[in-house]
Amino acid sequence: MISDEEIERCLDWKENNADSLGDAESNRENLRDFKKIKHAMLCLEAPQHMKMGEKEWWASAHSEYQEVVEGYKVAVKEHTALAKRFENARLKIEVWRTQCSNHKSGVF
Repeated sequence: MISDEEIERCLDWKENNADSLGDAESNRENLRDFKKIKHAMLCLEAPQHMKMGEKEWWASAHSEYQEVVEGYKVAVKEHTALAKRFENARLKIEVWRTQCSNHKSGVF
């Protein structure tokens, strides 16, 4: 059975980390948008003799774009990990609520 103390810790953790989840999501979205912008900027910097498809390939292979892609991957990983921890805390609380309800009704 999940203790009341465990639920208090879950609730406290969620409250204390709500801003972190918001920051992680914001960072993820900003990097997603910046990745598109950086790609477009690099396409403009590509040698003029290249066709558009070649410019896109050149931009995608550029080291500056690859750095942004890596940063985006890290942001996605951090946001996903934090979101999963929030979901786990939510599920633990739901199990606790069910246990309490079952205990009150004599099922448990």
